[in-house]
Amino acid sequence: MCGIAGVYGNKAIIKALIITLNQLERGTQGCGIAWIRRKKIKIMKEPIHPADFVLRNYKRLDTRAKIAIAHNRLPSAGRVSYENTHPFMACNKEFALVHNGHVFNGHLRRRLEAEGHKIKGQTDSEVLTHVLEDLVLEYGDMVEALKGLAEDYLVGAILVLTRDGKLYGVKSGGYPLCYAEVGGEVYLGSTERAVKAVCDKSAKIKELKEGQIIEVDRGVLKIHGKPKELPKVSLNYYDVNPFYGVRRRSLWEEWFAEWADGY
Repeated sequence: MCGIAGVYGNKAIIKALIITLNQLERGTQGCGIAWIRRKKIKIMKEPIHPADFVLRNYKRLDTRAKIAIAHNRLPSAGRVSYENTHPFMACNKEFALVHNGHVFNGHLRRRLEAEGHKIKGQTDSEVLTHVLEDLVLEYGDMVEALKGLAEDYLVGAILVLTRDGKLYGVKSGGYPLCYAEVGGEVYLGSTERAVKAVCDKSAKIKELKEGQIIEVDRGVLKIHGKPKELPKVSLNYYDVNPFYGVRRRSLWEEWFAEWADGY
């Protein structure tokens, strides 16, 4: 579990970091930002607490940036290090990516490295960045590439910042991704509470639906795709016994009973 944030608007980096600091329950072992400066993507990241990251770097932050993404990390793959801290840059430097979730990447990593991709760390999120790079080349369009990524590879939520100044978001597997549009500015984050931290009280916070892709192009927000329903998982099952017949049982009740006995 990690926290991701994205902003299009004035002082985008500052606001993206405010969102990050309001979702620290999602990770404190790394923080990073990516933004556009003179038509190039810039990245600043460190494997430290997000509050320390802000205190150490606030004088260096580009307050003129109008678009930015940010990340706070709770490691699930890879040690706490600079190489494993988000955001990650595509080899062609056309986009940067932040990710909350996981990917089973053993075969993917080997295939990508054989194709010439330079993967520096151990995270599945970096692998996902290079998978998306290949899909963009295959489809020739970021929205279509993200659809393919969500259907075949992604478990989680990602935000993508492109060199031409666009911001994209997509989710899969029930992971959260919230957004709000206020006065020509767009805010995205992992939690509703975090997004509210940069909005006025009248702002309506929405959650991106499964199967949808959000695109922000110079303040214009578009939602692509139709929402999909997650399959319902039942915690009930039927136990057949020759002495007492068929009984409906609940895994939830059994787990709770085991927890209570061991407490």
